[in-house]
Amino acid sequence: MRGNTGLRKPTLEEIARVLGGEISAGQVKAPGPGHSAQDRSLSVKLADGDAGYVVYSHAGDDPIVCKDYVRERLGQPRWQPRNGNGQDRNEHDPVIANYIYRTADGKPYLRVQRTARKKFWQQHANGTGWQSGAPKGPRIPYRLPELLAADPEAAVYLVEGKKDADRLASLGFVATTSSGGSNGKWTPELREHFAGRVVYIIPDNDDPGEKIRAAGCTQPARHCCDGFDH
Repeated sequence: MRGNTGLRKPTLEEIARVLGGEISAGQVKAPGPGHSAQDRSLSVKLADGDAGYVVYSHAGDDPIVCKDYVRERLGQPRWQPRNGNGQDRNEHDPVIANYIYRTADGKPYLRVQRTARKKFWQQHANGTGWQSGAPKGPRIPYRLPELLAADPEAAVYLVEGKKDADRLASLGFVATTSSGGSNGKWTPELREHFAGRVVYIIPDNDDPGEKIRAAGCTQPARHCCDGFDH
């Protein structure tokens, strides 16, 4: 069965399995986002509507965080409020790419989702899944484990987008970027990863790109130049 958004409506058995819970009194009782495996503060009941279920937290967790948590575990797109025409925004602006920022030891830290209309949503890892909002900890560069594992003498290419960084990396270059695009600030914890490195800055050729170039050239790299100097 599918709702108006085209999503297949899950069964209670499926919901219980992906959430690590069990069925009781016609509903799934499972651990809430960020809670222990023994927790049963999250309730999910089948219902009419596009999603086919409703979510409730007995622990008072954020309703949207809980909805996102369940939808992600079921392989569904993030919940979005309806627009003025009563249509689900995901129907017209689906997520088309996920970019994972990882800590130095490879653990998931930040996920940036890109929609078809080039909107970006940030989520942070909470140990059991993804939760809306950027991490509260320090900012880290994209592809940090690869950056740290690279030859210290190899040049680093600092680009404006994660797609560009991945493309350069696929060609054998050491490439990275930061979250927030041209609006992101180059904080001290970001700069420390480039100390002593040769860094080539390749921003987009526009005013926001100029901000990236200017900010990046303040980092303590051994040599820093931008892609427009040639």
